[in-house]
Amino acid sequence: MNKSYIQSIHGVRGIFAFIIAYIFHYELLFQSMPVHTPVLEWIFQQIGRLTFYASDVFFLISGYFTCKSYEKRIESGEAAFVPYFSSKIKKLYPYLMITVCINFILERVGLILLGNYPLHGSDGNGVLRYSVRALLMNLLGVQSGWFSEGDSYAVNGPSWFLSVLFLCYLIHFLLIRMIGNERTRKIVYVLFVTVGIILMLHPLSLPFLYQVNGRGYTSYFLGVLMYVCLEKVPEKWKKRIVIPVAWVMGVTLFVCATTTIDFMLLMVCVIYPAIVYLAIYDKISQTILGHPILQWLGKLSLPIYLCNVPIDTGIALANQQFRLSLDFENKWVWLGHILISIMLSWLCCKFVKIKKSNNLT
Repeated sequence: MNKSYIQSIHGVRGIFAFIIAYIFHYELLFQSMPVHTPVLEWIFQQIGRLTFYASDVFFLISGYFTCKSYEKRIESGEAAFVPYFSSKIKKLYPYLMITVCINFILERVGLILLGNYPLHGSDGNGVLRYSVRALLMNLLGVQSGWFSEGDSYAVNGPSWFLSVLFLCYLIHFLLIRMIGNERTRKIVYVLFVTVGIILMLHPLSLPFLYQVNGRGYTSYFLGVLMYVCLEKVPEKWKKRIVIPVAWVMGVTLFVCATTTIDFMLLMVCVIYPAIVYLAIYDKISQTILGHPILQWLGKLSLPIYLCNVPIDTGIALANQQFRLSLDFENKWVWLGHILISIMLSWLCCKFVKIKKSNNLT
């Protein structure tokens, strides 16, 4: 895997983490955005609409690279289940545990000091989300998609993604070990994408068959299919279809931005795969996505994604407890929020890396 290949994917992660944390979640949690002109309002509205399913691009990337790194090794028996799964857990679980515990403590402190949960007031969602039962489910990594729908038990809302991702890793491993024939395995991958789409449209209130599972199955196994289908395609052909892929993505984005159609499947099945494809095979995209700032954000994408809500909880708690009367529509409040969040995400990343290095010694 060449350097530009890695850098471009880091760039995609950085952009999507930034949009999810500082535009989509900011507006969702504070019901405000710093928009003071019709043009800015339209731009932020479109970004919010078109990134409602932005987390799914991380499923797609995970499926692609897990298949690239592990499929042959698992098939040959070189990668056993424990080393395979523990490598995933070691990378993701520390961030899950830290952010879940911090958010749980902050919301509980808020309940004591304010009489309500800072981000959820006194509604029933907060009572369920910040219960001891929910905390235990989060620490086990089964808060979403295993026995419950959505993020209702996710102490740190965005952590629903990791819960479903752990399940996808498990299913992928079992499929490789149980199905030796490559062609049959591809058919099963297609079936999982199909089941995922059905669950996105018509979820069932059953374990492993919720809508969040549908999102995970669809995008994760689309990523797997992207790799297994492109693996044997000559490089020259991969380069030749860059322009058609970019054209299709542009037209689809235009349709989504200028109409009121339900664009969920277009984003998940067309636009996000196209973005990842261009990041891997298009030189211009690699140059843009290789910018040092995007690289830095990409390496912080996981802590930015997971630390965002605990930081917002802390801000909401301070705002209510000390009566700061913060104007979340003010651009300086928004920019200050971004600066604080990125700084604390960087510190969280450093803390996790130090702990890992200490464990190794």
